[in-house]
Amino acid sequence: MITQPVSLPERWAAKKGQGIYFMNDQTESTTLSNRQWSARIIGRYVLFQIPALLIIGTVLILLDHWLDLDFILILLILVVWIVKDIVLFPFVWKAYDSKVPEPEESMIGQKGVCISDLNPSGYVQIRGELWSAEIAEGHEPVKKGESIVVLNKEGLRLRVIKSSPDPADSAIENN
Repeated sequence: MITQPVSLPERWAAKKGQGIYFMNDQTESTTLSNRQWSARIIGRYVLFQIPALLIIGTVLILLDHWLDLDFILILLILVVWIVKDIVLFPFVWKAYDSKVPEPEESMIGQKGVCISDLNPSGYVQIRGELWSAEIAEGHEPVKKGESIVVLNKEGLRLRVIKSSPDPADSAIENN
């Protein structure tokens, strides 16, 4: 069985372990799971919180005008609002990172399992999701249950090839 090498975009370094490695602007490889906060991400987060802080401040000023609220209470509510934003940041910061590969790009190089025979098209399962797929031009058909690798994505259809057996996977299956 002859398999063609998988050609990945230049900015992808390789698929290693469980994470997809990609090249960032500093040309060092990093994974999707071990990205770090940066001043740019923190700045974006703060800028997105300013409108909500202005709205809550305006509402508090109006309530103070109508209900004669104590200044300490207004200040306490603003402080609690800011603390809420600080506490939530570690859970939502990845949404403010624009250097994450597009979902389309993150599919390239992913391995999956063929759910139906691909001759030339059918369905594959990747990361627990069912995708419509087609065999890349010039490659052999894939039978149900065999491993595949994604070469590219066109709309909602993946172009795939049969995956060559990984020595680590074979060792696990043999034990």
